[in-house]
Amino acid sequence: MNIEEGVCIEENETWEDWEEDDEAMKCFFCSYTHNQLATVLNHAKQEHKFDFRAVASKLHLDFYGMVRLINFARSHDAATSSAIASAQALAGDELLIPVIPEDPMLCRVMDLDSDDENDEVEEKAPPSCTKSVEEENSLLKKQIEELRGQLAKVNSIVHALTDEEGDIKKEEKDQDNDTYYFDSYSQVGIHKEMITDKVRTDSYRDAILNNAALFKGKIVLDVGCGTGILSMFAAKAGAAKVIGIDCSDMGVTAQKIVQDNGLSDIITIIRGKVELVKLPVDHVDIIISEWMGYNLLYESMLDTVLYARDKWLAANGLLFPDKSTMFLQGMTDSTDRLGFWKSVYGFDMTAVRNRISTSEAFVEVADPKDILTDRVLVQSIDIPTVTLLALDFVAPFTLKVSKDGLMHGFLSSFDIGFETKLPNPLWFSTGSEATPTHWQQTFFHVQKPFYVRVGDIIKGTWSVKRNATNPRFLDVEFTWTHGGNKFFEKFTIH
Repeated sequence: MNIEEGVCIEENETWEDWEEDDEAMKCFFCSYTHNQLATVLNHAKQEHKFDFRAVASKLHLDFYGMVRLINFARSHDAATSSAIASAQALAGDELLIPVIPEDPMLCRVMDLDSDDENDEVEEKAPPSCTKSVEEENSLLKKQIEELRGQLAKVNSIVHALTDEEGDIKKEEKDQDNDTYYFDSYSQVGIHKEMITDKVRTDSYRDAILNNAALFKGKIVLDVGCGTGILSMFAAKAGAAKVIGIDCSDMGVTAQKIVQDNGLSDIITIIRGKVELVKLPVDHVDIIISEWMGYNLLYESMLDTVLYARDKWLAANGLLFPDKSTMFLQGMTDSTDRLGFWKSVYGFDMTAVRNRISTSEAFVEVADPKDILTDRVLVQSIDIPTVTLLALDFVAPFTLKVSKDGLMHGFLSSFDIGFETKLPNPLWFSTGSEATPTHWQQTFFHVQKPFYVRVGDIIKGTWSVKRNATNPRFLDVEFTWTHGGNKFFEKFTIH
């Protein structure tokens, strides 16, 4: 038997069995796991056509290079990983950050001989029986110390990036925010809700297919591709290559959807955050994305689209959509959500009303009959040119009352346009007078409703900003005057 720090290996066990008989390693591209590195690599080669050994050998990768290659493969598809042409493509320090926390494969890459291109799973021969136990023990300890030293260097780089750039380690709460956000888009229900929203899906389909000449032979990037339906519209329009990026688990399903529809030669799905992934191209001709949230800017996905725009969109490239406009209206609340509690089966339950927070905006479909004012344009966003800072704004508004009533608050909605340079432009609306969408409208219920009469003017400012704690949430403020009185209220959307 061989002995290392009190651990025994029976004669009928292979050295490989002892060395790798602990935590299982996950395949780069699917849920397959095994506790032997060679088996996992062989699986990736046979099932996904990704030969890790061959790529590492071709690029002459050292330890750090193989760590980068592991993390690159875990955040890209097999075709993209196999197509790496130079070690320079793996040069980013962000690729030293484990895609899988405490990834056991990173601990075992030291044992991989990248020049060995044998496709079979081989057992490593035990150390020569002529060596003494002390010699074997000393050799093993030396190898372990070398591995620890290499891992310590990786950790030091990660900590340096954390401390100096702030790109990796965020506040734990922020990490939870992103985790919750991406996990929510792993659920089938939310994708069914979006796809069955005909205003949304038909508008994107028509904007793409009715302008197919602009897509023919072009490279298209789909930011937040989800099920990949917009990517498939682009492929149907004649795009030469479509790259979809999605950080949720739905990206795995999207890969299968693309394959099942015979579009794998055109569409590539990359799993990961847009801000961290590497594309197989330097530039794209068109960026498509369905980034809109409640009150248009909720979830801050437009931030990610702007990042992709600035990094990859060619000088004369197109954005689908490229315009958005935000509107306000004054409305009454015919649901009487607060007054309901004044009398319930003859009992006064006003105390329940105090549990209803009007500081949190309500996302709902408003009854057009409840609208008391005109619908006024408050903010326009030109997506090809807008800056990240401009997405936090304070804008003036003036509402003219068109119906007498008790005004309970303000209603926001937005319109989306596919317009610039398009032979067949298209707009759709989420306003209360239009066909309802899954975005609905956002109702800001003021604490003290006030009576308005036809012809009254309500003037004020509307502030919309990212929440300081969770930038995917929105902080909204209204300041307004009516009848000589001035009012101010704050709301959140989360």
